[in-house]
Amino acid sequence: MGTSLAVVGCFQVYYQDINGWLRDYISGPRGWQQGNLLVEVPPRTPLAAVYWRDNGDVRVYYRSYSNEVVEIVYTENKWRARPNRLTACIGNSQISAALRDGIEVFYQQNPNALQEYRTDRDSWRMGTEVPTGMRV
Repeated sequence: MGTSLAVVGCFQVYYQDINGWLRDYISGPRGWQQGNLLVEVPPRTPLAAVYWRDNGDVRVYYRSYSNEVVEIVYTENKWRARPNRLTACIGNSQISAALRDGIEVFYQQNPNALQEYRTDRDSWRMGTEVPTGMRV
């Protein structure tokens, strides 16, 4: 089937299992252990993840069945029950995330440009559009 991979530091790996579920493995004192993340996602969905040390959160991003960039958050030793549907994207969009002054998520909102969506703490807003001239 093939899967996207997202890695946070050297201690957490996110992937899509053969049944279509987003899962995690965590490295600890006893080696790699299956985590408790279990979210149904579309086949071959792109994945991205960041560890936000200021908040102590892990944020994982994927493309939903309805072509939205979705964020799930691990905080206070558990996954939040409800994902955050951030913004629409095109059907073949990949997703990437980076931590700078806040979280920056990049995706394709249209076939000709990459779009930045960003947050500094709790509020999300559109960032810069990066024209690429590429076609999907």
